[in-house]
Amino acid sequence: MKTKTALILLIVLLAISCVKNESPKTIDLSKNWKFSPDEQNAGISEEWFSLHFDDSQWDTIEAGKDWEVQGYPDLDGYGWYRKIVEIPAD
Repeated sequence: MKTKTALILLIVLLAISCVKNESPKTIDLSKNWKFSPDEQNAGISEEWFSLHFDDSQWDTIEAGKDWEVQGYPDLDGYGWYRKIVEIPAD
């Protein structure tokens, strides 16, 4: 009887702890990446990596998909991806 009571108590405590410990929030990073091909290898010298670089003329594509199916079927070289991500404090 004590084993059965202890087992029931353990199950109840486990259930309560699972409810309190919600899974962490996630941010989907796959969408809305700025993209530019770099066929002339100018990205480094022109500092495309800089926070202040203007990428407003770049296309928007999704990460995790080939750029060939997103409008660049003949690009056989380098491409740059940029994304600004805001991380909530919580």
